Amino acid sequence: MNTQRKNTIQQVANIAGVSIATASRAINQPESVKEDTRLKVISAAKKLNYRINPKASKNILVVVSSLWNPFHAEMIKGIDGAARKKDYFVYVNQSNLWSQQEMLDNLLETQQFSGIIYTHAAIQEEYLQALQVKYPIVFCSQVLHTKLDVPYVTVDDYSATVRAVSYLHSTGKKRIALANMTVNENSHETFTLRRQKAYIETMKNLTGGFDGSLICNISDEIEFDIAVPKLKSFLERHRPDAIFCVSDIFACAALKAATSLGIAVPEELAVMGFDNINLSLMTTPTLSTVSQPIFQMGVQSCNLLMDLIEGNPIVDKHIVLNTEMVVREST
Repeated sequence: MNTQRKNTIQQVANIAGVSIATASRAINQPESVKEDTRLKVISAAKKLNYRINPKASKNILVVVSSLWNPFHAEMIKGIDGAARKKDYFVYVNQSNLWSQQEMLDNLLETQQFSGIIYTHAAIQEEYLQALQVKYPIVFCSQVLHTKLDVPYVTVDDYSATVRAVSYLHSTGKKRIALANMTVNENSHETFTLRRQKAYIETMKNLTGGFDGSLICNISDEIEFDIAVPKLKSFLERHRPDAIFCVSDIFACAALKAATSLGIAVPEELAVMGFDNINLSLMTTPTLSTVSQPIFQMGVQSCNLLMDLIEGNPIVDKHIVLNTEMVVREST
């Protein structure tokens, strides 16, 4: 197992004397390359101790960061619905930490999968290379920009954030805060970083400046129970008049924190979420949010993966869907 992890698709390509893309196609879409090229790549993969899974399996693995998050539940519904139409089976694995790669390795070693859908970007590029030599991979909701050019289905986080923050400013709010996940060196090109960049640049454009103290980086995961005390402390110290949250879960936590402090929503604090999960209609007040087509992202990512598995022509492997701002009682 460790030997496989050290080796990459780049090394397979080097030994076979082909490009990374050709090496990947030779294993995942053998009908798309010449027979002598396929044999060179297969020989190189065997020298590097890769176990190449047969394509006879119609099993798809979906890797999520948390099973309880309503966002992922809606996305999995879309993936499963698309898969069933073509007689594929969907398996879901919760794996969100770098240390959990060993657990994922064990699953892939003992089960046969035709392809993988990742719904988060907590994966090292070297490990992704090792996976991609054996499986077609698609990212759903996340984008991971690497030299591997992995296909994805997502939304334009940047422009959606600009619209949301600009709307809050148009209602007369000046001290607009951001409730985000933790942003660190592993956050490259994730939605957390894109939304934070958009927030910062929009605040600079709208107000002529930017107050870094108005960013609340809550945790590595979107968890309500962690977010409530963090946001309560944040609101006590900084007293923003609006807060844009990168998820509806964080926005619900902001509502609860504000209520516990006696802060009136939206009069004293406007709250805007992101996702438009069903929970956004169950709060008091109901939650303003950025609606993204979660179910459709699942459908399209699964269709894209199945096309890759079956070697069908790919019209667009970088799909960006539209979002819509939904204004309710919290703003």
